[in-house]
Amino acid sequence: MKVLLAKPFNMSDHIQPSIGLGYLASAIRKEHEVRLVDCIKDNLTIDKFMAVLKEYNPAILGLQCYTFDLPFIRQALKAAKAFNSDIVTVIGGPHSSALPEITLKAENDLDFLFVGEAERGFPQLVKAIGAGGLTKARAEGFSGIPGLGYRDGSGIKINPNVIQEDLDGLGLPAWDLIKPQEYP
Repeated sequence: MKVLLAKPFNMSDHIQPSIGLGYLASAIRKEHEVRLVDCIKDNLTIDKFMAVLKEYNPAILGLQCYTFDLPFIRQALKAAKAFNSDIVTVIGGPHSSALPEITLKAENDLDFLFVGEAERGFPQLVKAIGAGGLTKARAEGFSGIPGLGYRDGSGIKINPNVIQEDLDGLGLPAWDLIKPQEYP
């Protein structure tokens, strides 16, 4: 299954690799095809980002989310769903960790979010979706996926997060996908 992980475009002049996305890529890449995109570094405004998304055509789009990224993220989620209504959209980062319920209520084109670190939960979500698609995964439930926020028939659910005690167990970020040599 194809997964696109992206750092959104914004007007920041703070250009640095997203190590968090690198860890997520490492956690799933043995079983899935993963691409990382840094929209700030590559100057990918929404139209250019959508060209990348359409060319790659992933089953899952994951976006890093700081609060100041929301304008881009809203555009990206809406455009991604317009392009492919079956694409699974996920965000994680400080904004979703601070305001998970408000974020899920406000973002209609968002399927899931993560609260806290997602290195354990994200691979479980990707596996559940890959095992039979989103419809089957929804039927089986998401209650066991740490830190996952989602809508279900009775409202919004936010699963408790589990702290990764053994940081060495995470392995290394996917440096070959991050390409730190391309950063200023």
